[in-house]
Amino acid sequence: KFLFTGDLEQEGEKELLKNYPKLKVDVLKVGHHGSKTSSNPDFIKEINPKLALISVGEKNRYGHPNQETLETLKKTKSEY
Repeated sequence: KFLFTGDLEQEGEKELLKNYPKLKVDVLKVGHHGSKTSSNPDFIKEINPKLALISVGEKNRYGHPNQETLETLKKTKSEY
């Protein structure tokens, strides 16, 4: 099961879980390039992806992915 979140931010993640409370994901395309405005720890814990893909350029000017996002993925044992 794949979930492609595009630029979905935390408010949208909450809405997604509200509409799909039993959502489970094998592969997550991390929202908003791994910024700190996405990938809420509760959301990641709930969907529990085995693999997280982050679409981002190396050394980009925004500093994506955010270190907090990477820590969230590590805590849930999601490979990225």
